[in-house]
Amino acid sequence: MVGEPVTPQMLARSDVIEVLAVRMPVMDATDVLSAKLRVLGEHFCDFTRLLPIARALREQVDWDRLATEVRDFPFARAFLFLLAELGVTRPRV
Repeated sequence: MVGEPVTPQMLARSDVIEVLAVRMPVMDATDVLSAKLRVLGEHFCDFTRLLPIARALREQVDWDRLATEVRDFPFARAFLFLLAELGVTRPRV
């Protein structure tokens, strides 16, 4: 994931779901969105693909944890600001 190892903590947060008759861990929504936001940069910054994902997962995401995880990524912070401006999330103080 974004060049980072999958940790025991990440697996502990996942749900075990049956996918095509195989039970497997499925990442939680915050981890999925965090990974997608941390790859944004000058050469790839497509918010149009991320908006529907964020809207669909909004009740499942730990927004405070996500903001902490992406605090060093300016494009990710810009996306979180946009979500607040669009009313997808609550404004950050």
